[in-house]
Amino acid sequence: MHKILSAPVRPASFLETQLNLSLKGYWTGIIVGLFILFIFGGKQLFQVGEYFPLYAGARLVGTPDLYDKTRNREEQIMAIGGTGGDELIYSRPPFVAAFMVPLGKLPYHASVLTFQALSFLSLIGFILLWPNSNRWLTALICAWSLPMAFVFGFVREDTLLLLMLALTFRLYKERPVITGILMSLLGIKFHLFLLLPLLFIGQRRWRMAAGFATGCAALLGISFAVAGLDWPVRMAEVIKTSTIPLQYLLPNIRGILQSVTDKLFPEVILGIIVAAVVLRLISRSSFEYGMCAALVGSLLVSHHAGIYDCALLIPVLLILGGNGEAKSATWCFLLLSPAPYALLSFGSIPGLLLKFGIVSLLALIYLQLAHSRTWTQASTGELPYPLV
Repeated sequence: MHKILSAPVRPASFLETQLNLSLKGYWTGIIVGLFILFIFGGKQLFQVGEYFPLYAGARLVGTPDLYDKTRNREEQIMAIGGTGGDELIYSRPPFVAAFMVPLGKLPYHASVLTFQALSFLSLIGFILLWPNSNRWLTALICAWSLPMAFVFGFVREDTLLLLMLALTFRLYKERPVITGILMSLLGIKFHLFLLLPLLFIGQRRWRMAAGFATGCAALLGISFAVAGLDWPVRMAEVIKTSTIPLQYLLPNIRGILQSVTDKLFPEVILGIIVAAVVLRLISRSSFEYGMCAALVGSLLVSHHAGIYDCALLIPVLLILGGNGEAKSATWCFLLLSPAPYALLSFGSIPGLLLKFGIVSLLALIYLQLAHSRTWTQASTGELPYPLV
């Protein structure tokens, strides 16, 4: 069994040195960033976003109608006076709707405001708990993040996922079982974490895997208890029959292929290639870099993802940009800025620039690991196993 190459993740001191900001500078940057994002996307913050499928699910969970399109539309009409179409029918696992039950008892707009408040608290929790960068730097990055603005504009739960990731990075060394249980909660948007089990396999983290399996079993138990034995079939049918609008906006393989083909087979083949690359990187890296590879690869193979889901790349970019290399930091700074995500809305070649920018993060992980291997060989005289 080969020795796992540990590419130590340093605090993002290099990013902080490059910025060279005082506390006043950070505050100014945060305020300016929020102001700019509000100018370009502020109207969306006052819309209903895409919250009503979650609201309908919260009201229908425990009944046979959780995945019934007609009943979903009726709940949406009662809540907002209209419906958003088949693509906004509830399609999450039942445990998500079960967690949402208290919000489903509120009037719709009160429920939205409560959800947004919880989402904001989750973001604050991520900023305070994220271990690999200065808190002010993390706050500044979030304030300038266009995907983060879309999280609130479209009323999404990605900030809760970021909080789970911050706890994962903070606890994995001392509490692997608890970390695994926390990671199971990422199943709230399971399609964005499809490659996560490769981390347990590639690094033989069996205690973490046991916690993950325990958490998943509990969530499945809740799902079967509130939705019956046939919910996987009904959920799959909703997903299968739902259309994906504006596929050119998807920051994944499906978005890359949309101008060429709508067939599933090429997407599956490319997904398998990405999974193989991710497993190779995971098996040759530390936990931090393994998680980075799993997060990037999972976003790429997700069949459906929005620009708001790119907020999950913030931890990846903070880690890769904080390693002390100017070229890496510059590239990560670019992908943390609003510019590439604004290009996505143009589709075609401008949109492809962001999508291939996400793909390039796997190459950046490889290069940083290769650099770490070279440094280890020079300092110890050892000949580590080949990275490829």
